[in-house]
Amino acid sequence: MKSVLQHLTDNNPEAVVICGFDDCLVGTATTVGSFAPVAVYSTSMIIDKLQDNGLDLDDAWEHYYNNIEIVDMGPHSPLMLNLEMD
Repeated sequence: MKSVLQHLTDNNPEAVVICGFDDCLVGTATTVGSFAPVAVYSTSMIIDKLQDNGLDLDDAWEHYYNNIEIVDMGPHSPLMLNLEMD
């Protein structure tokens, strides 16, 4: 079975991946009007990883919002999956 990164490389070499967060990559998705897959990351896994790297919860969320979520990475930008609706 191919890894998510290999699937992206094979099917959309322009897909944007977030350096250092490969372990937070949970799959791929296609957007309306596009046949090229993009990366899908788990928001909670990213927050957990930021905390594991020394940030407290508030700082982890601030870093996530300011450096990942609001950054426009173009048409091949990753999607962020958030299953926790607090």
